Parts: sequence; C-alpha cells; structure tokens
Amino acid sequence: MFFSSFDIKNNNVKNSESSEINVVCIIWQQYGPYHISRLEAVREKLPSKDVFGIEISSNTKTYGWIRSKSCINYVHSLLNSEVAERVSFIRVFFKALVIFRQRGVQLAFIPSYWPSSSVAFILAAKITGSKIIMMNDSHAHTSRATGLKAFIKKRLVLMFDGALVAGHPHQEYFSKLGMPINNIVLGYDVVNNEHFISKSRYNKLNKSSLTIKYGLPKKYILNVGRMVEKKNLSILIEAYKIMRLNIPNIYPKLVFVGDGVCKDELVNLCLKYSMNIWQEEYNSVNLDKDIDVYFYNFKQIEELTIFYSLASIFVLPSKYEEWGLVVNEAMASGIPVVVSETAGCAYDLVQNYITGIKFNPLNADELEQHLTNLVCNEELSKTLTLNGQKHIAKWGLNRFAEGVCDAIKIVAK
Repeated sequence: MFFSSFDIKNNNVKNSESSEINVVCIIWQQYGPYHISRLEAVREKLPSKDVFGIEISSNTKTYGWIRSKSCINYVHSLLNSEVAERVSFIRVFFKALVIFRQRGVQLAFIPSYWPSSSVAFILAAKITGSKIIMMNDSHAHTSRATGLKAFIKKRLVLMFDGALVAGHPHQEYFSKLGMPINNIVLGYDVVNNEHFISKSRYNKLNKSSLTIKYGLPKKYILNVGRMVEKKNLSILIEAYKIMRLNIPNIYPKLVFVGDGVCKDELVNLCLKYSMNIWQEEYNSVNLDKDIDVYFYNFKQIEELTIFYSLASIFVLPSKYEEWGLVVNEAMASGIPVVVSETAGCAYDLVQNYITGIKFNPLNADELEQHLTNLVCNEELSKTLTLNGQKHIAKWGLNRFAEGVCDAIKIVAK
C-alpha cells in the first residue's frame, strides 16, 4: 500500500479511544474575510476546544481579498509564498499530514471532495485517524459529472463522516448520493449579517457624500460578482433594454461591480443597444449624468457595503449557482432581491414575493416585468426589504457555528 510506510498507530489509537472531539480544523483553499468570520464564530461558540483554520496559501488567482493580519494566530498557511490553485496534490498532502500530526487533529472540515487539494486533505486525515466533514454547496442544478466521474465522485463523498451543506437542495442532493440524511447539517453559506446591517445604516445616513465620492446614480439596479459565463449577466442587460423602452422616464441605472473574462462582451452588448456606459478602469468617478450602465472594478468587502446599501434592487441572474452569498449580503443590507430560480440560495432564502422574487434565468421578459414591478411599486419594494432582512437573520454566522457543533455531535456518537 502507498501509505504503509507512514507511522499512523499513535494518532489512530488516540482518536479511537475517546469519542470526545477537542481539536477541530476548518480548511479552505484560502481564507478570505467570509471564511475568517465563520471561523471566529465557531471559536467563540466553542471556547473550550482547539479550533483553528488551515489554508493552502493566503495567495489566490481567483480573488483579490485583503484580510486582517490578526487571523494569523489561528489560521495556518501550508505554503504561504505560493498561489493556492497552483500547489500540487503531493505537496498539499505532505504539508497537511505534518500539521494534522503536530496539532493532533481529531476532526477536519474539508471544502468539497474536489479539486485534488481536497483529496489530499481527505487522505491526510484518514492516515492520521481524523474524522472528516465535507463542506459543500453543490446541488442538482450544478451537478455536471456523468459516467466514471460520477462514480468517483460518489466514492469520494462516501469517504466523509458527514457534511455541512448550504441548504435543503444541497442536503437532498448529497442524500441521493448515499450519505445518510441525518449526517447532513445545514448552515455552510452564511455571511456576517450584523456587519452589513450596521454598515448599511451608516451608508444610508451618508448617502449624499458617498454617492458623490463613488459617482453612483441616485437609483440603480445592482449586480455584484465575477463576470463569467455562468453568471448569465447578458440576460440582465437584455431585461434592462426592455425596461428602458417600457418606462423611459423613470427607469433606474444599472451598476455592475466585479471583473471577469466576460466583461468586454457585456460592455459591447450595452453599446449594441445604444446604452451609454462608464468603466471605472478607464475613467475617474466624476461622471456625466447621461450614463446608463456603470462598470465598477472588484471591491473589497468594506466598499461593497456602500454599493449594496445605496442600491434600489439587487439581481442575481445566474444560469446555475452553488449558493450566491451576494444575495445574503444584499438582503442584510436592506434591498429587495431578484434571484434566479436555479441559484442554490433560492429555495431557502427567497419566498416568492414575500422575501424576494424568483425568476426563470432564461427569460429576459419575465425578469423585466419583475424589475419594472419593483420600480413602479414602492410599497412592494419596502415589504420585500423588511421581510428579507427578517428572514436572513436566521442565516447568519451563528447558523454556521451551530452547523459545526451539530457535525461534531455526529462524529462523536
């Protein structure tokens, strides 16, 4: 056997003699602000246990997050000088093996069954006798594996002792893959609601100065996220084109915040429809008043709160989406949300025309009707906002911490 040369006896004995779990690590490829908040919530919930984080590296090619340096006391970076996505399976495996042994890890929360770095953590945990919980937000609409890949996926999933997933569609999905439903707990995808609520209040009180500083229009429809194909942002532009024709005198502006490979394509689509555009990367914030569509670059979480809290409507039009944390953020910030019915969060967060609005992401006319309805019906907008804030309160950091506690109980049986 490949692993026969490793001395795993001591760790296995230690972990098998007692069912009590005292050393817990929560793993992500890279710890961004969202992950740090969740880890801190767990540490606060379980002060008597040794709870710490592991990341491959603080550098990533996917996100440009800036984080507080205070977290270095409880987040261990395996290879901090390298880009997380480029570290090989074997290097992650051996580094994980060392830290698991050094810290005496009894339970590891691992992000998914793939990519290969996740498999490396799974094997390191198995060798050292650690229990493993899968953190995942895949569901039926995001599943792409078929044939041999589907078989391997199921085998990897069944290596876990349980799962911490985002919501009910995700729980159902992994149950169908063979994991006992009682071993699948909810609460994976949450944000620091209190942060967005408090920042929203401050930003709204300072709306005039912030609008000038960032060159924002008085009323706008907002989208935040990566500009990639699955985000389906062209359908939002299509719907916006129709809205401009249907309510020419009162339509709000359209604001995108983010970057990605589809950005030029989206800009060109706006130009095709004779929309006046502005791009932050090429211009200052001193804007003309006749701009229709604004393209802002990627923003850190502190600046993002400004864009959320001053928006009139938030839209997530993804063709498929594992969850959609931007919806959590928008609801906590106090704006009505219009969300693709295939997004992972739609089932648990969006009760149609109660806490938000769901729509078919392939139907621009339907999306336009919902947007126009919100623009023209201020009372509806207020109702969705208030209901949305009340509902999202159930999906805060404490829910993640409780999910971790529930998972600990599962493996300690």
